[in-house]
Amino acid sequence: MNALKTLVIGMGILIVAGIAVIAVTIVRRNADAPIAAQDKPAVSLAQSGVQGTRSGAPLPSFGVRDIAVPAGSEIVSITAADGRIILELQDAEQVTRILLLDPATGAALGGWRLVESATGRGMTP
Repeated sequence: MNALKTLVIGMGILIVAGIAVIAVTIVRRNADAPIAAQDKPAVSLAQSGVQGTRSGAPLPSFGVRDIAVPAGSEIVSITAADGRIILELQDAEQVTRILLLDPATGAALGGWRLVESATGRGMTP
């Protein structure tokens, strides 16, 4: 019977010690946690060390560019992919337009206007 009491007391001590280790670990991780985003100072790309191109060179500054879009258009989405900016617009007639832009110059590289098919079948493979 004494062996059973000793075993139960020993396991109780191990449980308390395990909980203490977990508590200390949580406290230490919270103390080392990064500062919340709203408390961080603003950092430019150059200061952060983020490289803007595949060659490792920082992106040059280019100022503000005007991009011509049809009157009454609304931006549906903007996506960056493969060194291009993809701008999806919906015009006043509810026609979707997709513009491909050069991010360095803002120049339109091309685009598509998605219109309803006259046959109603859509594209064929």
